[in-house]
Amino acid sequence: MKAFSLQALLWELRQSPRWLGRAGFAGIGLLLLAATIALVRLPSAHDRLGDLQQTTATLHERLQRAAGSFDDKARTPEEQLANFYAAFPARGAAPDLLGRIYATAARHGVTLSQGEYRPKRESGSLLTRYQITLPVNGHYLKVRDFLGESLRKNPFLALDHITVQRAKINDPMVEARIQLTLYLIEGS
Repeated sequence: MKAFSLQALLWELRQSPRWLGRAGFAGIGLLLLAATIALVRLPSAHDRLGDLQQTTATLHERLQRAAGSFDDKARTPEEQLANFYAAFPARGAAPDLLGRIYATAARHGVTLSQGEYRPKRESGSLLTRYQITLPVNGHYLKVRDFLGESLRKNPFLALDHITVQRAKINDPMVEARIQLTLYLIEGS
């Protein structure tokens, strides 16, 4: 068995251009580039995974509650209404849900200006409509992707109205005014 010393290792490294060649150096360069890209992208992928796990847990909990309402015995209208209301998030969850909307905007590179928020209680109902008006600036495709993801991730969020303006017809940057409604349940 051959023992390596520091001098032998240094000699081998000095000789590497001879036996490694251009293809070998290109391969090492590509490996270093791949490792760098992986290290840069890994934290953002990890954050996205955490968001997806949180969303999955929330939807799983709602699915379990909804599944409990579909059994073989007939339900009274009062029980059906109670099951309907049980699917909605509590009014106290509004800050967390709004935080998710703002996080989605940041992830898509969309700027949300000072928004307007108005809760409005529906008469004869336990639901509260949380009306949200957001002035938005950004690239058109990013604004569209932000809005689509927000609506997909928040099943109790509805798009009421959107107005989009451009400075020039071929300008990819837009100014939009988005009106949304978030439906929440009182008292839970």
